[in-house]
Amino acid sequence: MKVTFLPENLIQYTGLLIKILPTRPQVPILSNLLLKAEKGGFYITATDLEMGVCIKIPAKIEEEGSITIPGKEFLETINSLPKDRVDIFFEKEMVTVNCRENKMKFSTIPAEEFPTLFKEKGEEVATFTKDEFMDVFSYLLFSVSQEESRPQLTGIYIDSGEKGVNFVSTDGYRMSVKEVTGKKTKIKGGLIVTAGLISEISALKSDDTITMNLNKSENQIVVVSGGATFVGRMIEGNFPDYKKVIADKSATTVIFDREELLQCVKLASVFAKDSSNIASLEVEDKTMKISTRSQGVGEGEGAIECQKKGENNKIAFNIRYLMDLLKTVNEKSIELRLNSGTEPALFEVKERNFLHVIMPIQVD
Repeated sequence: MKVTFLPENLIQYTGLLIKILPTRPQVPILSNLLLKAEKGGFYITATDLEMGVCIKIPAKIEEEGSITIPGKEFLETINSLPKDRVDIFFEKEMVTVNCRENKMKFSTIPAEEFPTLFKEKGEEVATFTKDEFMDVFSYLLFSVSQEESRPQLTGIYIDSGEKGVNFVSTDGYRMSVKEVTGKKTKIKGGLIVTAGLISEISALKSDDTITMNLNKSENQIVVVSGGATFVGRMIEGNFPDYKKVIADKSATTVIFDREELLQCVKLASVFAKDSSNIASLEVEDKTMKISTRSQGVGEGEGAIECQKKGENNKIAFNIRYLMDLLKTVNEKSIELRLNSGTEPALFEVKERNFLHVIMPIQVD
């Protein structure tokens, strides 16, 4: 193998590759990157067996071949090199990296020991522009569960219908639904995509079209964007019936200013840390009030003006969930719909076709 390339073409991906490399690999080969030079290009692959990525960068291929080298150390080396031509070649069981007067040599493990990332991409089921992808998934990632005991909640559910596509995430205590009207996909029966895969794709700096492929025989999702190909597993299991949680009617409807409520929530949260983050939200006439109390610390209360229709109402929930919502949404106004203190609170941003549900907490 003998390859020449410019380091800046790889540096844009080094952060992504480092994140994929496992800190405590199940087998030593997973600490390595697979380098593969062939007529089609120069490919660099990392995987932790749950998720993987293959990067293609422009390069001059003088000799084809493949080998694996220590991943973190190689990427740190690339980040530290001057912006000049880099030569890589394999010789005497070592990979040598040359750039100007700098020469580094890396130990190797045969490429045959590296796991196969994927055998085929499968069927193309959906495409997104980068702006569309960000507009959809930036509203969903904060609601994904971190608990591996319920794996179906650690992903994002894609529910394709006749009128468009609903994208849904939930951790069992809150739920986000982003509707894209008119969107067409070939996804049948719903699909749960690993949230980590979506997060890494969102972090890409390029504006390339994002193509999602489904390989059912391997239970894999293959996503291609420019020079990056991501591979993740489809999450098995039944996603909760999210439509049942969304109430058709409400006793109280409130429109409020997002930034004003966020400021109140930040102040009130100081007194919620020692009380399981419980906050009380009360709507009375044209005022919305947030209050918290912590034994031994004190209590906090903030109020803002709002537009209300219907009866006065009151509910308690985790203030951290409310803060996450208010920090994620960028629109000026949000609509809140309530029925009672024992039923879910529904927040809606109509300009973005976005719904968010927070489950209530029972308090004395």
